[in-house]
Amino acid sequence: MALYIRWYSEAGLERFGLSKQSLLFAYFIAAASIFDPERSPERLAWAKTATLLETLGSYIKDEQTRNAFVDFFNNTINGRNFSNK
Repeated sequence: MALYIRWYSEAGLERFGLSKQSLLFAYFIAAASIFDPERSPERLAWAKTATLLETLGSYIKDEQTRNAFVDFFNNTINGRNFSNK
């Protein structure tokens, strides 16, 4: 869970209006669905995907905003691998 929260902070998703409550909700839904300890990478992938979809759905209302988000996100993760965080 700590890696998930760190990923959220480092990716700057709070700038796009994603609350920590939404972040935790996504994680706990994933944990309730994939609860086996050995499947933690899948659980984290599910939570991150749900988090990104929530961010995109709530933030992006027009094409200019969508382009700004994509550019910011690409610049944030450029050269960095968040898949194991």
